Amino acid sequence: MRTALVGALIVYVAKTNTQFAMVGLFVIGASMALLNTMTWALEADTVEYGEWKTHIRTEGATYGAFSFTRKCGQAIGASLVGFALGYYGYVSAVDGKAQPQPEEIGPKVADALGVQWEPQAFTSASIEEAEAARIEQPDDGVLSRIFRTLGGSPSVLEDRGGQALFATSDYELVQENNRHVLEATKDGGVILGRNGAVILADRPGAVHVLLTGAVGDRVARAAAAAGISGEQAARRQVREDAIRAEMSQKLYHWDPRDPSRYDLVINTSRLDVPTSVEIIVRASRGTAG
Repeated sequence: MRTALVGALIVYVAKTNTQFAMVGLFVIGASMALLNTMTWALEADTVEYGEWKTHIRTEGATYGAFSFTRKCGQAIGASLVGFALGYYGYVSAVDGKAQPQPEEIGPKVADALGVQWEPQAFTSASIEEAEAARIEQPDDGVLSRIFRTLGGSPSVLEDRGGQALFATSDYELVQENNRHVLEATKDGGVILGRNGAVILADRPGAVHVLLTGAVGDRVARAAAAAGISGEQAARRQVREDAIRAEMSQKLYHWDPRDPSRYDLVINTSRLDVPTSVEIIVRASRGTAG
């Protein structure tokens, strides 16, 4: 048992050193092999002891009880680990930490370039709330429900004094969005989403960036940023990606997930915030120069 603890300690110290971790796993395996050998040997002794004590030989009952309790223990032990991870909202991420959010990178790029920062029109929470509200009137489309829910709040669209946006035609929505984006970036700016890659496609000096990453990393950082469980963040991520893509396809006839529409594609699972910011800033200054 002590040998197994030593092996576990080696694995813990190894962290990302795969070779060192394999040594620790070998030590654990060797220790557990000895333990298992001794357990099965003692099982035979238990049968002999039972016969000596009671004068009745019960091999089947003894082995059956041993096998049953062993499997129950393995099942319960393994499930408790999974339940504990799920309860605390664990989602695996690179280096065991949540990766940077676009909302972290964008403002830093804007500060470095000395221009205005313009966040997304619809937050993840608002999209989730709109989708939940759709249950009350299941005949409504997802997009119309989102527009209705967000219609009275400032967004990429002009504030219309609380008028429900779902009553506005697609053409008017696009025109209002275009005016807002062009106005917000007339003196330069960093804009997140809002179909900026389409609206500013011909803008001289504009650099269009796609921030991507492994799904698990995106879920982990979203959970950390919103203070929600990994399970909820995973559900929100799937629906949000689908809804944002549907909005862009419906209103602008393009897919924002298509990497060919961007000048830069940055994997935030591999690059941290400072590195990502530096790459974007250099690309922007190089294009402007």
